[in-house]
Amino acid sequence: MTRESSWRRGDARERGVHARGAIDCHIHAFPDFVHRSQDMIQIAVEASKCGMRAIAFKDHWNISATSAYLTQRYIDDMIARGELTNPV
Repeated sequence: MTRESSWRRGDARERGVHARGAIDCHIHAFPDFVHRSQDMIQIAVEASKCGMRAIAFKDHWNISATSAYLTQRYIDDMIARGELTNPV
């Protein structure tokens, strides 16, 4: 059995009840030197669906600003296309 990320358990709407408005200021995403179950885009999409206010990515070896910037652009584009409604 594989270890399942807490982000993947249950439906995003169910998790959103508890995450709405939350800020997670310490997230490590795939790829990393240890296994991570989701990359920045997957995490940001789930956070948006849950109604989270903000998320911040960390990396042990690299600067995460470039990847976080591209992830934000992707999420903004999904909002512009109507695929997501909550900016993260």
